[in-house]
Amino acid sequence: MARRGIDPQSGYKLRYEYREHDAERIFEVAAIETQESQRCISGLILRGLKKPKDCAAFAKECTPQNPLGATMVSAEGSCAAYYQYGRYLEAGKGQ
Repeated sequence: MARRGIDPQSGYKLRYEYREHDAERIFEVAAIETQESQRCISGLILRGLKKPKDCAAFAKECTPQNPLGATMVSAEGSCAAYYQYGRYLEAGKGQ
């Protein structure tokens, strides 16, 4: 299950003396919330609990051109690498 919402302890902040370089302050960035597709299991893939071929959306609704989760967005992501090198083709052969 994907975790949603804001975790106040999740990131770094610039020290006060560098506030003139703080993009969040300069551009008045509001809170950012993300929500992945319910069909996406990228959280499980990132934790090593599942492989891309275990995802029902992989190489169907979820492709590098239409990514549903973080692991397909970046070329270095697990799903994107499986897709790029044809590992999803092997999934149908029981490997």
